[in-house]
Amino acid sequence: MLALVLATSAVLAWAFWTAPGTGVATAVSGSLDAPTIGANAASFNSVTVNWTVQASLQGTPLENSAITYTVQRKLASGPWVAVSAGGCSGVKPRGVTSCVDALPATGSYSYRAIATFRTWTATSNEAGPVSVTVDSAAPANAITLSGVTGGAIKSGLTVYYRGAEAGSFTLTNAVSDSGAAGAAYSATAALSGTSTGWTHSPSLVTAPAGGPYVSSAFSWNALSTSSPGETVTGADAADNTTTTGLTFTNDSTAPTGGSVDATGLAGTGGRYSTSTSLSLALTKGTDATGLASSGAKLRRSAGTLSSGGSANGSCAGFSASVLVADDPGPTVADTVPAGAACYRYEYVVADGVGNSATYTSPDIKIDTSAPAAPALTFSAPTNAYWGSSSSTLYYRAAASSGAFTVTAATTDTDSGIDDYTFPTLPAAWSASPGAAGVRTYSWSAASPTAPSGAQNVTAKNNAASSSPATAFTMVSDVTTPATGNVTYTDRYYSSLSVAVTFDRGTDVGGSGVDATSGVLERTETALTSTGSCGTFDTPTTVGGTNPSSPFADTGVVSGKCYQYLYKASDKVANQATYTSANVAKVDAVAPTIIRGVVAKVDDSTPGTIRQGGGYYIYAQVTDNASLSTVTANASSFDTWLSRKGGSSDAVKTMG
Repeated sequence: MLALVLATSAVLAWAFWTAPGTGVATAVSGSLDAPTIGANAASFNSVTVNWTVQASLQGTPLENSAITYTVQRKLASGPWVAVSAGGCSGVKPRGVTSCVDALPATGSYSYRAIATFRTWTATSNEAGPVSVTVDSAAPANAITLSGVTGGAIKSGLTVYYRGAEAGSFTLTNAVSDSGAAGAAYSATAALSGTSTGWTHSPSLVTAPAGGPYVSSAFSWNALSTSSPGETVTGADAADNTTTTGLTFTNDSTAPTGGSVDATGLAGTGGRYSTSTSLSLALTKGTDATGLASSGAKLRRSAGTLSSGGSANGSCAGFSASVLVADDPGPTVADTVPAGAACYRYEYVVADGVGNSATYTSPDIKIDTSAPAAPALTFSAPTNAYWGSSSSTLYYRAAASSGAFTVTAATTDTDSGIDDYTFPTLPAAWSASPGAAGVRTYSWSAASPTAPSGAQNVTAKNNAASSSPATAFTMVSDVTTPATGNVTYTDRYYSSLSVAVTFDRGTDVGGSGVDATSGVLERTETALTSTGSCGTFDTPTTVGGTNPSSPFADTGVVSGKCYQYLYKASDKVANQATYTSANVAKVDAVAPTIIRGVVAKVDDSTPGTIRQGGGYYIYAQVTDNASLSTVTANASSFDTWLSRKGGSSDAVKTMG
């Protein structure tokens, strides 16, 4: 502020008539005193100009005179010009002694006042120069929340608050000004709109100098849901102002759309890991008011993994969760304790006002061990054989068809058995799956392609880990047993029983002789009167199922010729037939004596009857057997006769 007082620069001569209080007109002459410019106060954008009112003219009072004033200014050393706009423009009456000049531009200004009375003027001293800075730029508001309790954030022009709980905040306005004036203050108004549950006292804050300016508190009660409005005004020292309107909005909704789970899982349902090192993928989700920048937590709980029965692969008995990580990133590596177990992860995420969501992973199942190698059993063999103590399966390739069923069984105490893998046989074979662990193989044409090498069966648990293989070998067996026999005496049998012995033989290099496979058969024909046998008929089975050797065949009849066959099979039904050329002739009917002659003979020629010496008994008998000569003593004659049957002649030598 600059104050200048200068001497009168001009005295104008003038005269007028006056009759003060007497009614007598008096002639007055003299000069008009110039006004005096006082202290001019400069501020941003304007100057307040002051001058002194003249009270007399050459000793004569001018209270009733029509004296007026005008204000002029000049910029630096430029010309004087009348103020043409604003508060200092135009003619000022005698009673006005100041005005405010709003300047159009920054600069150094001087001022003077011009007094006018009728046709005479007088100019004041010059006041100035005074420097003025023009700042017409409005300030900018930068409003943030401070002192927050209960949960609140600002997003754009909206303040979100968690109405579920009571809370409060203040508004901090960091007013900035691009002009020269600088920040002056920030003011908050009374809440507008519906403000149920809210309280606030309007405030105008000027400290600290230049800001930032912190408002009085805004508070809300628990369970508030209203959305009041608030106007914040920021001002600079040049009285330029900017207003910002805010809306307060309740947010009691937690974030949505997040997740947590392990990656790289396999096995049944894609929920198993064979490693205790887990890779986790985390997603925070979204929230209308924005997510909190920190405070997320990853937690883990452990449970037991069941195997077997209806509970196979299920999880139960989860413990309380423990903290794994604070503010985890989108991926986390976590190593869990060794052994079979189940795990669940919880990812706790909050929004900006404190509403939190807990995302829970599906059950993650750990099984780091493989099942035991399966045990194999074979059943329902047709033209096939497997020994329980052997790893070889024999099959009779010469058969037009055949089949066998393989059953695999093992256990897994962790995740349980999911499935079994069986070998694929050549194209001539077919495979039909049955229940879990059961596979039936068959062929339908003779001489199928022989499977080569070991045929492996493995088990897979629910974690997709495979067991060691259990192998079996398939061998074609088309060789019948050998070295067996059937034996009986080639003779006449006077009793109705023929003793037969037999042996199955051996099966070297094959499936082995079937100890239950023996079949004894006989074929028969009539025994003629001449002792010969006719044509043998078709064999029939004797002795029942798998007879034991020796075997007494009591099913024979007298007057028949018999031959025996013995059939033995190996374990894939290759069958050998053992035969004998011997003939069992059965004659169990006693002869009938027709006549008999006793004669002495003197030589050994059969049929010669002589006197003296030995004696022959000549008898004609009825017998089914052929005519024969029997040399025996007399005591055996009856035995002979009882053995013979039919009609013939016989000579018996008596000693």
